[in-house]
Amino acid sequence: MEYKTLECLVSGRSFRRCFDHVKAKFYRCFNTIFHKAKNAASELVCVQLLKSVCLPVILYALEAVSPTKTSINMLDNLLNRAIYRLFNCTSQDNILFIRSMFNIIPVSDVVQMRVATFIDHCQHVVPFGDVVVKYAVQFH
Repeated sequence: MEYKTLECLVSGRSFRRCFDHVKAKFYRCFNTIFHKAKNAASELVCVQLLKSVCLPVILYALEAVSPTKTSINMLDNLLNRAIYRLFNCTSQDNILFIRSMFNIIPVSDVVQMRVATFIDHCQHVVPFGDVVVKYAVQFH
Protein backbone atom coordinates (compact mmCIF):
# COMPACT_ATOMS: atom_id res chain seq x y z
CA MET A 1 0.00 0.00 0.00
CA GLU A 2 1.43 3.37 -1.01
CA TYR A 3 0.56 6.88 0.09
CA LYS A 4 1.72 10.08 -1.52
CA THR A 5 2.17 12.87 1.01
CA LEU A 6 4.19 16.08 0.86
CA GLU A 7 5.48 15.17 -2.57
CA CYS A 8 7.12 11.96 -1.36
CA LEU A 9 6.11 8.33 -1.42
CA VAL A 10 5.51 6.27 1.70
CA SER A 11 5.23 2.58 0.96
CA GLY A 12 4.79 -0.05 3.63
CA ARG A 13 7.29 0.35 6.44
CA SER A 14 9.87 2.23 4.40
CA PHE A 15 10.02 5.92 3.65
CA ARG A 16 11.54 6.79 0.32
CA ARG A 17 11.58 10.06 -1.49
CA CYS A 18 10.49 9.81 -5.07
CA PHE A 19 10.68 13.03 -7.06
CA ASP A 20 9.44 11.70 -10.40
CA HIS A 21 6.10 13.45 -10.04
CA VAL A 22 7.92 16.71 -9.14
CA LYS A 23 9.98 16.35 -12.30
CA ALA A 24 6.85 15.81 -14.39
CA LYS A 25 5.09 18.81 -12.82
CA PHE A 26 8.13 21.02 -13.40
CA TYR A 27 8.41 20.04 -17.06
CA ARG A 28 4.65 20.53 -17.54
CA CYS A 29 4.90 24.00 -16.00
CA PHE A 30 8.04 24.98 -17.89
CA ASN A 31 6.86 23.70 -21.26
CA THR A 32 3.62 25.64 -20.92
CA ILE A 33 5.50 28.84 -20.13
CA PHE A 34 8.13 28.20 -22.80
CA HIS A 35 5.62 27.63 -25.59
CA LYS A 36 3.30 30.48 -24.58
CA ALA A 37 6.15 32.99 -24.19
CA LYS A 38 8.07 31.88 -27.28
CA ASN A 39 6.51 34.69 -29.30
CA ALA A 40 7.34 37.27 -26.62
CA ALA A 41 10.99 37.13 -27.78
CA SER A 42 12.18 38.01 -24.30
CA GLU A 43 14.21 35.60 -22.25
CA LEU A 44 13.83 37.94 -19.27
CA VAL A 45 10.10 37.29 -19.13
CA CYS A 46 10.66 33.54 -19.37
CA VAL A 47 13.28 33.57 -16.61
CA GLN A 48 11.02 35.59 -14.32
CA LEU A 49 8.17 33.16 -14.95
CA LEU A 50 10.56 30.25 -14.37
CA LYS A 51 11.52 31.71 -10.99
CA SER A 52 8.00 32.59 -9.91
CA VAL A 53 6.01 29.62 -11.27
CA CYS A 54 8.31 26.65 -11.88
CA LEU A 55 10.77 27.01 -9.02
CA PRO A 56 8.10 26.69 -6.29
CA VAL A 57 7.09 23.35 -7.86
CA ILE A 58 10.62 22.07 -7.20
CA LEU A 59 11.01 23.59 -3.75
CA TYR A 60 7.65 22.64 -2.24
CA ALA A 61 8.23 21.16 1.25
CA LEU A 62 11.84 20.12 0.55
CA GLU A 63 12.89 21.19 4.03
CA ALA A 64 10.45 18.68 5.52
CA VAL A 65 11.42 15.59 3.50
CA SER A 66 15.22 15.87 3.70
CA PRO A 67 16.17 14.95 0.11
CA THR A 68 19.35 13.04 -0.73
CA LYS A 69 22.22 14.65 -2.64
CA THR A 70 21.25 12.64 -5.70
CA SER A 71 17.73 14.06 -5.55
CA ILE A 72 19.00 17.59 -5.06
CA ASN A 73 21.34 17.22 -8.05
CA MET A 74 18.45 15.90 -10.14
CA LEU A 75 16.28 18.88 -9.16
CA ASP A 76 19.15 21.28 -9.89
CA ASN A 77 19.60 19.63 -13.28
CA LEU A 78 15.96 20.45 -14.06
CA LEU A 79 16.84 24.14 -13.74
CA ASN A 80 19.94 23.67 -15.89
CA ARG A 81 17.85 22.03 -18.63
CA ALA A 82 15.35 24.90 -18.49
CA ILE A 83 18.15 27.47 -18.86
CA TYR A 84 19.58 25.40 -21.71
CA ARG A 85 16.25 25.51 -23.55
CA LEU A 86 15.64 29.20 -22.88
CA PHE A 87 19.06 30.44 -23.98
CA ASN A 88 20.08 27.63 -26.32
CA CYS A 89 23.50 27.28 -24.71
CA THR A 90 25.26 23.97 -24.25
CA SER A 91 28.27 24.80 -22.12
CA GLN A 92 27.95 24.17 -18.38
CA ASP A 93 30.00 27.30 -17.74
CA ASN A 94 27.52 29.40 -19.72
CA ILE A 95 24.58 27.88 -17.87
CA LEU A 96 26.20 28.62 -14.50
CA PHE A 97 26.98 32.18 -15.62
CA ILE A 98 23.38 32.75 -16.72
CA ARG A 99 22.12 31.32 -13.43
CA SER A 100 24.37 33.67 -11.47
CA MET A 101 23.31 36.70 -13.55
CA PHE A 102 19.61 35.95 -12.97
CA ASN A 103 20.16 34.99 -9.32
CA ILE A 104 18.95 31.41 -9.72
CA ILE A 105 20.83 29.84 -6.84
CA PRO A 106 21.53 26.10 -6.57
CA VAL A 107 18.79 23.95 -5.07
CA SER A 108 21.19 22.67 -2.38
CA ASP A 109 21.71 26.22 -1.07
CA VAL A 110 17.98 26.90 -1.08
CA VAL A 111 17.35 23.68 0.85
CA GLN A 112 19.99 24.62 3.45
CA MET A 113 18.43 28.06 3.94
CA ARG A 114 14.92 26.64 4.18
CA VAL A 115 15.97 23.94 6.67
CA ALA A 116 17.63 26.58 8.86
CA THR A 117 14.48 28.73 8.74
CA PHE A 118 12.30 25.68 9.46
CA ILE A 119 14.39 24.67 12.48
CA ASP A 120 14.48 28.24 13.79
CA HIS A 121 10.70 28.45 13.44
CA CYS A 122 10.25 25.14 15.27
CA GLN A 123 12.49 26.23 18.14
CA HIS A 124 10.69 29.51 18.75
CA VAL A 125 7.07 28.92 17.82
CA VAL A 126 6.20 25.24 18.27
CA PRO A 127 5.54 24.06 21.85
CA PHE A 128 8.38 21.76 22.95
CA GLY A 129 10.10 22.82 19.74
CA ASP A 130 13.60 22.49 21.20
CA VAL A 131 12.98 18.78 21.90
CA VAL A 132 11.59 18.26 18.40
CA VAL A 133 14.56 20.04 16.84
CA LYS A 134 17.09 17.93 18.81
CA TYR A 135 15.35 14.78 17.62
CA ALA A 136 15.06 16.00 14.02
CA VAL A 137 18.70 17.13 13.78
CA GLN A 138 19.85 13.62 14.72
CA PHE A 139 18.11 12.21 11.65
CA HIS A 140 18.84 15.05 9.26
